[in-house]
Amino acid sequence: MNKYLLRRATIKDIPEMQKVIKIAMTQYADLSGIKTPLESLLESFDDLKSHIENDMFLLAFHKETLVGTLRISDLEISELTDDIKDALIGPCESECACVNKKDWIDITVIDNDSKNECCSECVNMNILKSDEVVDLELSNLKLAYISRFAVLPEMQSLGVGSALFNSANEYLIRNSYVHAMLHTAINNFALVNFYKKRDFNLVSTSTDRGYLRGTFVKRFV
Repeated sequence: MNKYLLRRATIKDIPEMQKVIKIAMTQYADLSGIKTPLESLLESFDDLKSHIENDMFLLAFHKETLVGTLRISDLEISELTDDIKDALIGPCESECACVNKKDWIDITVIDNDSKNECCSECVNMNILKSDEVVDLELSNLKLAYISRFAVLPEMQSLGVGSALFNSANEYLIRNSYVHAMLHTAINNFALVNFYKKRDFNLVSTSTDRGYLRGTFVKRFV
């Protein structure tokens, strides 16, 4: 029996959500060595209200006290970089050297150089997918983005995060999502391992937020 109560967030939960997110995300920034302001720490009451109304915002309670949060939102194609698109779909047609050599979802870091090297045979065979083809394929898939994963420090390693992710996993499968994506600091090994154990694979890295941040993707079908 699950010792945590999980339910969808309501507007009345926002004050407590702000407290939990602030505490957990401040700890995350400290452990990850992040010096730049996190977007999660800048959200207002109205921001959270909008997310509750438009996204799936899951809450975990222990003895009627809020101890964890997790948000699932729909991911738009316009929000994806080319390397992420390639990780989700694959840059080449089905019968090509890249697919035969390695499944793109398992590539640790994808950049232009590695893609060009991997796809050299495909370029010669003229079977690389165009941007239009990739976008069309993605437009037919349901993509989810997981964020605001926050657990109070004193409740970590006690199953709260697992309960939230199990519930999120059930929701994503039930609603026919094909991929789920999330970000975390690469040097936060505890979180990286947590996500990998739940079949999220690192597909790209970036320093656009002022620290080394990884993009992790899970495929459901």
